[in-house]
Amino acid sequence: MADRLQRLQVLRQIIINEAPSDQDEIRLALATRGYYISQPQLSKDLSRIHAYKVDGHYIVVEDTRFKRI
Repeated sequence: MADRLQRLQVLRQIIINEAPSDQDEIRLALATRGYYISQPQLSKDLSRIHAYKVDGHYIVVEDTRFKRI
C-alpha cells in the first residue's frame, strides 16, 4: 500500500509539473521514475487522484466536488 500511495504522489507531481497530453506520456514519465504500470491501472490511478483531461492536457482537480461531464 505504501508503494501505491507513493506512486500516486509521483503521478500527481508529474501531472502538476509536466501537464502531459496523453496517457502514454504519463506512463513513460512514471517508467522513468521506476513505476511500470498498465494502462488500465493508470486509468484507475488518474481517477483516484481526480485527474482529468482538459483542453488537451491532464490536470489534477483539487476540489472533489467537480466530476467528469
